[in-house]
Amino acid sequence: MIVMMLFSYKIFYTFYFCDRFPIERVYQAASLLSWFITGLFFFALDKIVVSLLYARHDMRTPTIATLLSAVINTILSVALIWYWGLWAIIFALVVSMTLKVLYCLWVLHKRYNFLFYPERLLPFFLRSSVQTLVVFSVCGALYYLFSYAIVYFCPESIAYLLLWTVAYWLWVMPLIGLGFMLLLKSRQWFNIRLYFIGG
Repeated sequence: MIVMMLFSYKIFYTFYFCDRFPIERVYQAASLLSWFITGLFFFALDKIVVSLLYARHDMRTPTIATLLSAVINTILSVALIWYWGLWAIIFALVVSMTLKVLYCLWVLHKRYNFLFYPERLLPFFLRSSVQTLVVFSVCGALYYLFSYAIVYFCPESIAYLLLWTVAYWLWVMPLIGLGFMLLLKSRQWFNIRLYFIGG
């Protein structure tokens, strides 16, 4: 989620920027993607939570939650689109999905006695946040080091090719892959263990 937000501008610039997709559209698309990605955690969690309800043979709760989500989405979209335009649709989608997931989690806890172990959840999030910050700081430093080297040591045409065209991803994607590998390998350093809920 964070990686896509950080590189949203470059994604649209390197792949779509042209006469028919001017720079204004690039900024707009990058901004819309960033807003949409803020709800990615809840979009993913929705599949898990709904599956837990189905495993309990509860078809009613997901149906009610989906209907409520659709109503909230529609109301927010209609109410805000005159002020925010396309951003209102993304905002309404993220808010409605978040409320849907929270409602389903509440039902799991109240009706089916699911335990979320908050005393373990908070340390899990804190350690994960510290790990992400450290790894992203290392990868960010490497990114700016490579960018600096490209600008100051490569010919102008090569520098443009490596920074503002699809060739940009030839050196950025391995760096992103390194970041994910560091996240995977450094779990023990930060004492991160899988977090489970119980029912």
